[in-house]
Amino acid sequence: MLFRSKVEPFVECLDLRLEHLGEKHEEYLEALYWVAWVKGDLNLLEDLCKRQLEWIGVKRVDSWAQVQKDRPDVPVDDLRRKVAKYLETLARIGAVHFHLKHFEESLSRYEELELLQRDVLGDRHKEYLGTLGNIATLYGQLGKHKESLARMEQLRLIQWDVLGPKHPNYLNTLYNMSTSCYNLNDFDQALKLIDECIAGRREVLGPKHVRTLDRKSTR
Repeated sequence: MLFRSKVEPFVECLDLRLEHLGEKHEEYLEALYWVAWVKGDLNLLEDLCKRQLEWIGVKRVDSWAQVQKDRPDVPVDDLRRKVAKYLETLARIGAVHFHLKHFEESLSRYEELELLQRDVLGDRHKEYLGTLGNIATLYGQLGKHKESLARMEQLRLIQWDVLGPKHPNYLNTLYNMSTSCYNLNDFDQALKLIDECIAGRREVLGPKHVRTLDRKSTR
């Protein structure tokens, strides 16, 4: 269980929604999502995926074009919202596998999710950017630092465009890239990236902020 002390209110809410709304209602599915996530219950998350597919009215989600073809009767914005909920559940499955140190399985799930998120949400969406970061982290956990660095560079370029070079998430990506460069014995590039990160932190947060000092200590 990921958050043992917090699960009871969600279970109570789930029971109430089941009683008053039924198991196919959107608000029941939302409560089920939170119970499954708080518990870190993979079986419950997988079951929720099946329920969400029924809710969307499709057998599977292979692409946005396929979903639209299968459900031409549903307004586009409503259909996209429902598919986005399904993708959130897929992301939680990847996160639970990561928490359980099932890194290979987590990576597989996130890489499948990345393709769907890019197709449905677009490559500027925050959920897509989060998935890129998770993929990069998982490659690092598996000792595949070259692949990790490539994914972080992909993330960095989008963050530069969407968030700007002073955003904390962009600066954090620079820090993570410096770590990958260090692990690849590219010390000059690692130093360049960490210096850029420190300069950004100093400008945005100030020279005495804990995040600035933390990065100075790694130099």
